[in-house]
Amino acid sequence: MSVVYITQCKDRKNNLLESLIDKYESDIMRFLRVRLALEADRDDIIQDLMIRLLRIENLEEKLMMEGSNAKSYLLSIAANLVKDLYRRKLGRGEQSDDALANTILDNGNPEQILSHQQTLTKVSQVLESVKPIQKEAFLLNRLENKSYRQISEEMGVSVSTIERHISKVLLALRLKVVKK
Repeated sequence: MSVVYITQCKDRKNNLLESLIDKYESDIMRFLRVRLALEADRDDIIQDLMIRLLRIENLEEKLMMEGSNAKSYLLSIAANLVKDLYRRKLGRGEQSDDALANTILDNGNPEQILSHQQTLTKVSQVLESVKPIQKEAFLLNRLENKSYRQISEEMGVSVSTIERHISKVLLALRLKVVKK
């Protein structure tokens, strides 16, 4: 590929992104305001959304496909980025109860939103009630997708101990969150 062709493709993609943002910026911001309490988090999501869109090779084709809805496509990417942000914060222990209550993972109706908030609060309470070592093992496994063996090596305990820690957290979650 020639440098000129690559530059033309980048320019066309930048123009497409600018037009998408101009057209849907208010919808995206409204969507994020409902789901994220902190303005800094919303700004991070917008930046991540732009980066994600820049990385999509055939963005114009995807948006031009019959039945494609650019607004829905952008909002679904934004929703996934919000979920990713929430998981990262939870994994780092940054998510406070107030922020947890203001982070909503679904764009459902008010009953669904309230249900999700209550579930997240219960999950947070369970994770705060278990031993720190159990919580750490659980989060390493569920959020960072590490195997029991990787966690055991990282924490310096046996695999069976890791299994026991994660089982205790899962049991506590089942009793507090799943069981109504």
